[in-house]
Amino acid sequence: MREIKFRVWCKEGPSMLDWDYLINEPDFADFMKGAHVEDASYSRLMQYTGLKDKNGKEIYEGDVILVIEWNRKYNVVFERGMFKASGSTTFSLVTATNGELSCQVIGNIYENPELLKN
Repeated sequence: MREIKFRVWCKEGPSMLDWDYLINEPDFADFMKGAHVEDASYSRLMQYTGLKDKNGKEIYEGDVILVIEWNRKYNVVFERGMFKASGSTTFSLVTATNGELSCQVIGNIYENPELLKN
């Protein structure tokens, strides 16, 4: 069974906040009522995929990964019931982490948006 964890980008920090921190924030309960949308203070919740990159780093929605064999960058998204790597092509994230391909987390869409530019 995979571990259920989340993180969120705090725009006021700016910083990435993990779940342990979030649940103790007084205003976070209000944010959770609309967790599927972005608000003035926080991004949407980003869920842990249950997968790790080649270095053992946890992969979350919103991460930018590098597929080593192709030397291409992809954004991690959740679409149609599964986590995917989205970029020049889109494929199941499991493919990028099960030994067929090797991937590495190199940033995320909030702290490193330049990584997704051509």
